[in-house]
Amino acid sequence: MNVACLCLLSLLGAYPRAELLIEAAELKKAPERFRVLDARTRALYQTGHVPGAVWVSHLEWGQQFNRAADARTWSERLGKLGIDAGTSVVVYGDGVAPRRGVRLVAAALLGFAGCAPS
Repeated sequence: MNVACLCLLSLLGAYPRAELLIEAAELKKAPERFRVLDARTRALYQTGHVPGAVWVSHLEWGQQFNRAADARTWSERLGKLGIDAGTSVVVYGDGVAPRRGVRLVAAALLGFAGCAPS
């Protein structure tokens, strides 16, 4: 599973894990290659989102990941979103839904893949 965060790279400066980032233009070229997760508030998602994006509650995922971080539980949860070990996943948020939300969702995905987020 590949996890990327959608962002404007020019605003970030030197990002320590640049391989985890994707430009919006790259996503737009081949959206079918990715499962896109929107970690903003539900209200913002309902106002408008990246085409094909699925809303996920970073608060709920954070709580549930802390309660049940086992691969089976997350395999089922992610499977319901069309995500498996071979899926490239893009997670995005904004300044209103703090970066913490994106990190929680990415940590859940990386934990499922057997990787430790850094």
